[in-house]
Amino acid sequence: HTSTPAGRQKPCTAQVLAQTLYIYIRTPDLDPHASLLQCCTVSPCLLHAVQNWDNKGSLWEHTCINQTVLDCDKRPEPGHIGSSSSNEEDKQREAMDLAKNLKIQGVLRAYGSGRQVPKRSYTVEELRLNKIQTTSLLSPEDKSLKRVRSGMQAAFLSGLAALALTSSSPGEHVVAAVAATCFVLVIDQIVNSGGGESLVVDTLGRLLLPGTYKRRVALHEAGHFLTAYLLGLLPRAYTLSAWDAYARYRTLNLQAGTQFCDIDFSAEVATGRLSSASLDTYTCVALAGVITEAERFGQAEGGVGDVAGLDALLRALGFSQAKSDDQVRWAVLNVCTLLRRHEAVHDALADAMDRGAPISECIALIEQRLAKCEDV
Repeated sequence: HTSTPAGRQKPCTAQVLAQTLYIYIRTPDLDPHASLLQCCTVSPCLLHAVQNWDNKGSLWEHTCINQTVLDCDKRPEPGHIGSSSSNEEDKQREAMDLAKNLKIQGVLRAYGSGRQVPKRSYTVEELRLNKIQTTSLLSPEDKSLKRVRSGMQAAFLSGLAALALTSSSPGEHVVAAVAATCFVLVIDQIVNSGGGESLVVDTLGRLLLPGTYKRRVALHEAGHFLTAYLLGLLPRAYTLSAWDAYARYRTLNLQAGTQFCDIDFSAEVATGRLSSASLDTYTCVALAGVITEAERFGQAEGGVGDVAGLDALLRALGFSQAKSDDQVRWAVLNVCTLLRRHEAVHDALADAMDRGAPISECIALIEQRLAKCEDV
């Protein structure tokens, strides 16, 4: 036993190792009470007991492998999301090394084990034979939020009309209301790149369209998460709404999204030399969201930034149009095959993410669902 700051005691590493393998890593991108990676074998009861220490406020970070302790209490400063300090890079590196060790030991069996289609040039006709319509994939159109924006505009005009009818000085009040609204929107565009407006629209979309928009976002991000995990890219944080992103990071410049332990990829991009393996993983993960929406709803609405970012990267690498098309077509077929094969896991993961499950629970869910799957 080792003493806690409050004088209590927790199970020693030897006791935990004897009955279970428990990993608890916390990163600044998650809620202070959330974990990055948590795996349990043999003894669910002991896992529950260990988790209870966390629930009481004693957030114990320990691993049974190399007794590595990762302590990342500090949240990132606003405006620095996505940029890693050396300390955060060390934590990501340690998490990635730990995950690789657990994979070698057979604990994280599904991690990086997704069976991919052969890497070659595929034609549009071959994709169609696999029931994949590329036009619905790579041209996202945000119809749901457009309807919300139209409703907001109609409500605003109705309010102006009511103000004009009930006010003693309708002209002055209407002009003042319009001027104030324009001023707020312009400031939001300058300061937050439209983040304030996006937060309002996204929140209304989740409230007014819970069965379509909310579910679409959950499946979209679960597609990113599951694809990355099966290809060996470790997820570290996610948000499903603009409000969630604001509450977590205190900045309006972020939307829903999934973040990964991608320091190796960032380092390669910084040097200007990107390996084919890294490019393949990035392409698949970037397109997983729009592919999910096209597969489930017939048309992608979100993921405009994902497609634009991938296009910019391929152009920066000097890819010709033909070479870019080959890369994208292969990735589309690869991701479609993976997500179709694991559709039930995808749905369960989206449910877990929708209720705000920590990354640890999401990873445990994937591993449990695929524990007896011969064709990962």
